[in-house]
Amino acid sequence: MIQVIETKVCNIIKEILNSSVDIIGTTKFSEIGINSVTYIKIVIALEDEFQIEFADEDLDYTKYNYVTDVVKYIDSKLNTRMI
Repeated sequence: MIQVIETKVCNIIKEILNSSVDIIGTTKFSEIGINSVTYIKIVIALEDEFQIEFADEDLDYTKYNYVTDVVKYIDSKLNTRMI
């Protein structure tokens, strides 16, 4: 399941950045130009895609350095919802 989440997250990021750069789990946000405004756009798209809500304290883009960090967060939210 985590691989499916990662693929979707990477595709959403590429679409929002309008980029052809390869984005994978180990991609660092700072290396692909994600700033606070872009991060919020990504969060909104991820919330829509996965039907989850990021907690207010998790909206700080400096909290996540890598795509994998966000993938793990989404995975934990989805697993919590299934319980």
